[in-house]
Amino acid sequence: MNKFLFFICILIPTSILAQDANWKNLSKKGYSISHPANWTVDTSGTMGTTFSIKSGLEANDDFQENINLVLQDLSAYDGLDLNRYVEISLGQIKNMIKDGDLKSNERKGDFQEMVYLFQQGKNHLTVKQRLWVKNQKAYVLTFTAKADAYEKYLKTAEKIMKSFTIK
Repeated sequence: MNKFLFFICILIPTSILAQDANWKNLSKKGYSISHPANWTVDTSGTMGTTFSIKSGLEANDDFQENINLVLQDLSAYDGLDLNRYVEISLGQIKNMIKDGDLKSNERKGDFQEMVYLFQQGKNHLTVKQRLWVKNQKAYVLTFTAKADAYEKYLKTAEKIMKSFTIK
């Protein structure tokens, strides 16, 4: 193996390991998720969430980009599958969010992913939401960011969301 290829083979895995060393894992009964070590985790159940993982506040910023999980027990709804749950969720989004704008809605393997925009007070927000229905529970994983900061946080948010596993 020439020296250049050897250097690349050593450098790439080391840089990947260094990046992952700056991440933490949140593992609970039923799920796990990884997040950057400098993001804060709140498991108090605020606003019906199971957890909320929040970015730090930046200068002159009044909104923390975040990822949260809402779990819903579906055992009382016999046969409620992901397709029907998505229909219900879309109806709720349309009813609850005035002037909302659904940008995408597509099935990706075992989950549904939606991206929509809306205004909350003075904040224009963009939301990426993933929905699963498993083990008679709905898992709703949501990334919320100010619309003008969405792209800045998207790569990290997608890495966090991709790390989410249902046990």
